[in-house]
Amino acid sequence: MLAKEIEIRIKKLRQLVGVSGLAGALITRNSDVRYFSGFTGDDSLLLITSAKKYLITDGRYVEEAQQSTSGYDILTWKNHPATFAAKLLSKKANKKIGISDNDISVNWYKKILAEGLKTAPLDSVIASIREQKSEWEIEKITTSIQAIEAAFREFKGHVNVGMTEKELKLELELQMLDQGIEKPSFDTIVAEGVNSSLPHAHAGERVIKDKSILLIDFGGVIDGYCSDLTRTLFISEVTDLWRERYEVVLAAQMAGIVSIKCGREIKEADKAARAVFAGAECEEYFVHSLGHGVGIDVHESPRVSSKITTKMPAGAVVTVEPGLYYPGEGGIRIEDMVVVRNDRTTVLSSLEKDIESVVIG
Repeated sequence: MLAKEIEIRIKKLRQLVGVSGLAGALITRNSDVRYFSGFTGDDSLLLITSAKKYLITDGRYVEEAQQSTSGYDILTWKNHPATFAAKLLSKKANKKIGISDNDISVNWYKKILAEGLKTAPLDSVIASIREQKSEWEIEKITTSIQAIEAAFREFKGHVNVGMTEKELKLELELQMLDQGIEKPSFDTIVAEGVNSSLPHAHAGERVIKDKSILLIDFGGVIDGYCSDLTRTLFISEVTDLWRERYEVVLAAQMAGIVSIKCGREIKEADKAARAVFAGAECEEYFVHSLGHGVGIDVHESPRVSSKITTKMPAGAVVTVEPGLYYPGEGGIRIEDMVVVRNDRTTVLSSLEKDIESVVIG
């Protein structure tokens, strides 16, 4: 099935590269290499033209490349890939290639120009392909979501006062491994008390206390595809103030989800969530965008932000994760994942988030 998926992806890439007037694509970002070839090693790249596909790697990965790819000529590093690309295109009038513009180094760029090649940015072209997930990809992402949800439900029973953030992080990651997760899709966030006001807090030696807040942002990888969820827990009880704040975040999330529709400007979802916060006079405490795409990378296109005026594509899988962060007090974030289809938007995650389910102990 993966081989067929890759064939479709390369066909789309070649069409867009041709429309852009390029002779080929030089792909250097690891996740893009995997997306278009199935190869998972490092220090490798792809050169794709209208007729040929090359994977350039070193001796450590030749066997893996042969086993994991189909239809690629496997080459080992002898000369710089720019030299090879220039030789390949030497008899062609068009010597303009697309490059991973947000990934390629200055030295690489200079070498490409020195070889007489012209360049054009490729990242937006690749993003337009990758953000439209196939049903096969959606199934992989859903499997990852279901695994981390099962892990989190088990994990909640192991949360005890006196444990540290680091201990809880390890416990959750062990539970995810037990559910078949290959690895966390990012550095798991476990933030207690005032640390929860830091959107990207790092788990440390802070001790879990009774009647405190516990913000947990976690995700996992299965078959190369990521998941990403956040839940905020309350130890023993939740005060009226934090209950009110939690309900506002939950309402903002629901407003954002309802506003995500195929063909609608992406910024509208972020705008809908912010309107809820503005109505509750707390918008200043929402300090990041509403969400982001998820796939092979945990952060992909499209970004769900107030600045994105492009329209939401069919097949996009995105997070919806509003939050409120009160410095010196604590924070709340609720994050779920949705898939956008032509006629509907479906929430892929099902982890409990009503106020009763997040008060534990």
